[in-house]
Amino acid sequence: MVEEVDTSGLLRRRVALKRPTATALQRERDRRRFQREVRLLERLDHPNIVSILDLELDDDDLWFTIPLAETTLARKMLHSSGLDDDEIASVFDQVLAAIAHAHSRV
Repeated sequence: MVEEVDTSGLLRRRVALKRPTATALQRERDRRRFQREVRLLERLDHPNIVSILDLELDDDDLWFTIPLAETTLARKMLHSSGLDDDEIASVFDQVLAAIAHAHSRV
C-alpha cells in the first residue's frame, strides 16, 4: 500500500506503508512476527537497507512506513541493455554488505 504522509511537519513525501492483513491481525503469532520484524529493522543502520520512517506497534494497529522506491533494479534492467560485469559485481557487493550488516545485528 502506498500513502503520502507528512513525516516532519514541513515535508511531504511518498512512502510505502506496510501492515499485516486483517486476517493476520487476528492471529497472535502473526502480530508478534510483524512486531519482531519491525524491531529488527529498526536496529539496522546501513546505506543499503531501507530505514523505518514511522511506526505503530499497538496490538490493534500495526504498521510502519519506509521511503518509497521509485523503481527497482529489475525494472531498470528491463529498460536498459543490462548491466556489465563491473556493475553486476557492484550490485552483489552492496547486497552482500547489507546482508553481512543485518546478520551482525541479530
